[in-house]
Amino acid sequence: MRRRVLAGGLGAMLLTSFAPASSAQPVNEFVLAPEGNHLWAFDAVTFERQLVIRAVNGGDPGAAPPDGSAPKDINGQVCTSPDQRLIVTGEDTVLGPDGGPPDGGSSHDPRVAGWGIFEIAGGVIGQVRATQVGKLAPEAGAGPGYTGDPDNHGCGFLDGRRLLTGAIGDPYPGFPANGQLFLWFGPFTAGFQQVTEDGVTFFVGEVPHCSLDDTLATVGGIEVASNGDVYVATNRPDDSNNPGGIWRYSGIFPSSVEECTPEFLAANVTKEQVVGFPLVLNPLSPTPSGVVVSPHDTLIVSSVFTSHISEYTRDGAFIRDIWPTTPVAPRVLATGDTPFGMVFTSDGALWVADLGIVTVQPAPGEGSVFRIAFEDGDPVLPETVIADGFTFPDGLGVYRPAAAGSGPPPPASPPAPGPVDDGLPGTGGGLAAVGAVVLGAALLRRPRNQP
Repeated sequence: MRRRVLAGGLGAMLLTSFAPASSAQPVNEFVLAPEGNHLWAFDAVTFERQLVIRAVNGGDPGAAPPDGSAPKDINGQVCTSPDQRLIVTGEDTVLGPDGGPPDGGSSHDPRVAGWGIFEIAGGVIGQVRATQVGKLAPEAGAGPGYTGDPDNHGCGFLDGRRLLTGAIGDPYPGFPANGQLFLWFGPFTAGFQQVTEDGVTFFVGEVPHCSLDDTLATVGGIEVASNGDVYVATNRPDDSNNPGGIWRYSGIFPSSVEECTPEFLAANVTKEQVVGFPLVLNPLSPTPSGVVVSPHDTLIVSSVFTSHISEYTRDGAFIRDIWPTTPVAPRVLATGDTPFGMVFTSDGALWVADLGIVTVQPAPGEGSVFRIAFEDGDPVLPETVIADGFTFPDGLGVYRPAAAGSGPPPPASPPAPGPVDDGLPGTGGGLAAVGAVVLGAALLRRPRNQP
């Protein structure tokens, strides 16, 4: 696929990222992008970038964070709190005796795998800082633990005091559908501390939480719509033979752990599959990896399996392909056609994290971040490559420093539940899946060091 490239490769991008002429200018919007367990911030207008967090044991990014903060291992989707003061993203850091390797890096230990809460500040390229102040750790004893593979990806704020995250679960076709949708109740800094065992240090927290669902098959991106509906991407059939698709959760979500009971969820939260078709009926079935709501209130769905980014109504009716390529599965070359995480910026452009899969594994240096502009509602192609030479860029987020603190403060206590809207759709299941989704687990598994 032809692409417009802003700079030739990672090295050239680094040379142009810190131009002094523009680095002193305030930035209204940053796109946040994990890759290689680092975290980058891009100016959404000039495309300049800076390193915000350096990985413990990742490759040399050729840059350093502005505050010299301790390294962390970052991955997955990035979500910003309504007041723009906090971000949440996958964090599974382990530190060796000297604050890094040996034996440091990212961990798949269920005590370590989780989501980091970071205070974010700074409105100028080169000055964006993120300081960890909390950890969402399901195994910490403040709620249910993992039921499947302890991997992390999706997130979404319901409001300033309630936060959703997704645990991927077992990713292999034919394995149990045990991905989870967790709901966390602030303050998100509760019980945050570092623990050292046998010379290895990691971070934990004790934030109260519950599990809204533990039957999802390979959980991907999460999107919270403006009306409160929650969309979750799953890319393979579940144990009830529902195909991979987009699930919508609607209704009144619990306001506390005590309220989060099976009885409350059954009475107040509706789950239905709005996008999902058997491959035998639709060879371009999205097998979704990521999902985002567009400025026109439609669903944009990405798939690393079919290499498509497609548009649907909020109720799941297909509209069009935004970014079509010839579908080939499994991928056999690093063609750059494996889109995963997505965000819209305020100018209406769609930013996309491309995993860069070779055969069934994301290959070092084969990932990228690209941007699709729209003109009169239509995508402008070829897309613009903002950065290439990346390793496993799986998620994205947006940070708007000009809006930090401008909204109402978080409520002192979670909101009380309201009446159930009788107009909510009933529970649904989608069509039964026919055939298996042959999608190697590596499509959603990050390279990690095992502690």
